[in-house]
Amino acid sequence: AANALEDAASEMGVDLNVLKSKGVSLLTPKGMPTEITAQNSLDFLGYTISQKTLSIRSKSIRRIKKHLAYLVYVNLLQEPKRGHFPSSQMLQSIDKGYPVLLYQMRRYLYGGLSEARLRRYLSRQTPQIRYKGLMSFYPIVDDEKLLASLDGWLLSTVWRALKLRSALWAQYYPDVMPQPHGMSRSQLLQFRHNPGNGPLEDLRFPSFRRISKLMRRASATY
Repeated sequence: AANALEDAASEMGVDLNVLKSKGVSLLTPKGMPTEITAQNSLDFLGYTISQKTLSIRSKSIRRIKKHLAYLVYVNLLQEPKRGHFPSSQMLQSIDKGYPVLLYQMRRYLYGGLSEARLRRYLSRQTPQIRYKGLMSFYPIVDDEKLLASLDGWLLSTVWRALKLRSALWAQYYPDVMPQPHGMSRSQLLQFRHNPGNGPLEDLRFPSFRRISKLMRRASATY
């Protein structure tokens, strides 16, 4: 294995830094006995690689959560906590801050894809297009447990922020509570707003798992 690494380095024209190398070890499932040094996973670029899954490294996950939490705070909590509550945002059938947040989160995760288009691409043939957004940097991640955990975390974060925003809003207009306030987590997942004089506004909740599934399919196809 050491010789193979040296040969590869020679082919690429680079030096193998033995001072930074951890040496040769086996990549094994947790708890499996080994004859030489073993590790359960390793970080490479933005990935954490184990014997069974390709995941997103912990440092990157912290950065992703920090950015999404920032979007939630800025759109739902920053101004209300300062005592600012523009009536134009809330005195209608929908809280105007919520669609803005949804579109920003969706653009961050999906790039230019809408929720409807993403689902259409999953149900039919996946097109060969230039995918953008966060998950285009992780097109072969297949750690379903992690992706489900991120989906749950994002939904709970937004739901809790809405509850706090509702409480702050009730101090000013206790009898007016527009959508999606008061909705359950499951209702937020499939929420579509009917403005009354136009088409339904698609506010279905974005998903790490859905966009990851599309990225994997596109990677395998093309």
